[in-house]
Amino acid sequence: MNPAAKPSPGRILIVDDTPANIQTLAATLKERGYQISGHQRQTGLEVVERVQPT
Repeated sequence: MNPAAKPSPGRILIVDDTPANIQTLAATLKERGYQISGHQRQTGLEVVERVQPT
């Protein structure tokens, strides 16, 4: 790996009961290079068992 290369910021799981909150935060973080998994609360808790945010 090139030491000058900037690593990817990683993946973030956003969990909230309000879809608008997920959309707003996801858009902001995507602009900064993050990979986003956004889910409403109940579904998000199921996802975190399968997907490990980095």
